[in-house]
Amino acid sequence: MNMTNRVLEVGRNWLGVMALALCLAGSARAQVGALADQPGSQETEGNVVIWVNNTESPVDDVMPIGGSLPCTINLTGATQDMSVVLVAPKVGSNPGSTRLSLYKQGTANNSDGSLSLTLLKSGVGVEFSISGVSGSMNVGDGKIEAHKGSATGDVKQTEDASVYWFQSPHMFVTQGSEYKLDNVLAPTKYEVPGTGVAVSFRSQLVLMPLDVPTNNAHLANVGLSFVQNVSAVVISSWTNPVLQWTNQAIAGDTVTKGNFTRTIIIPNQAVDPTITQDQANDTSASAMPLYTEPVYLHTGMTVNDSNDTPTMPIEPIGAIAIVQGGRHIADITFQKFAKVQMNHSFSDWCVTSDVGKAPFEPFTVKSVLKENSWALNVDSSLSNQKATVGSDHSVTSPVNLSTNSAEFATTLINNPNYRMDGFEAYPTTTWTK
Repeated sequence: MNMTNRVLEVGRNWLGVMALALCLAGSARAQVGALADQPGSQETEGNVVIWVNNTESPVDDVMPIGGSLPCTINLTGATQDMSVVLVAPKVGSNPGSTRLSLYKQGTANNSDGSLSLTLLKSGVGVEFSISGVSGSMNVGDGKIEAHKGSATGDVKQTEDASVYWFQSPHMFVTQGSEYKLDNVLAPTKYEVPGTGVAVSFRSQLVLMPLDVPTNNAHLANVGLSFVQNVSAVVISSWTNPVLQWTNQAIAGDTVTKGNFTRTIIIPNQAVDPTITQDQANDTSASAMPLYTEPVYLHTGMTVNDSNDTPTMPIEPIGAIAIVQGGRHIADITFQKFAKVQMNHSFSDWCVTSDVGKAPFEPFTVKSVLKENSWALNVDSSLSNQKATVGSDHSVTSPVNLSTNSAEFATTLINNPNYRMDGFEAYPTTTWTK
């Protein structure tokens, strides 16, 4: 190859290399320019995190209807703040039911019930709360959705919650056995003999949703029991009076008396004006204000069974002094017990309460679910004397939840101040000195 041809070949090769270099450089500039034309390409959106009940565990993400749970929402790994709208979607269709509501102290909700929040890139949590509006049919069917920018924006996070409730609560009262005197000739009490009872009780409910966990702070200390209130009138009577004159009697003294009666009325505002309710709380120091101690709720149906058998002791009546004109002129004794009449009206309520408490402290009633009533109108002079029972129904009457032992029915009925002694107006017996 001559010199001229070699020079031409080298020139062509150099031009090719330069062209390739220029091409590569142009491509690189184009790529850099394209990247530069994408604003925010160096920003990271991060992740939205929602903490229901401010814990990671879903076990305690439950609340009752009307109850609430604290929550926190925050950003992680973000390089810029994010505006979100929290939505609690309805459950079901046409039109669906509201399961949860959202609220934040000092922040107004949007017209559709959603909640607008700003999440900071620093990761600082934003507090809000949810409340239970209607009972869950399935665990976790209450949803919290965090939408970016608007209520229809992309969903960045979803968390679940459950609203527990009580299905088919009942307060059953069942009639028991017949009342009889323990001894016809010399009775000491009016009772249901043997192991019989006047009435049996059953409070019951089904915890919903059926698979809701109970090993959490919201349900672990909830129990089932019932409250009983009572008003009572007991009238006992004695006949066959015998009069014994004293040395203070003088000729011409006359005494006319009917059969002796002892009446007990509880509650009795004439005796204790501080009692303002028509019925006293039928409870005890260990169960107050409940009739019986509660049982823990568990998955499915929970029941609490008990019974009641009011018994009336028949106390002997001693000599009754007859005083006239300041003189103790005679003593009357009644030789025969005639009868006792028990006229009691009872109201009962199926309730939930706390279970754990300090000794001798009252239980706290959490909800009143169903009501029932029964009556004891029995007369020892008649046969086939039993309690009469009603059927349970929705709650219509106020509940006396007294924790004052002075107002317990068992305390009142044994209080001598509530005994009123007297004589029947007819028939009568007259004695003359």
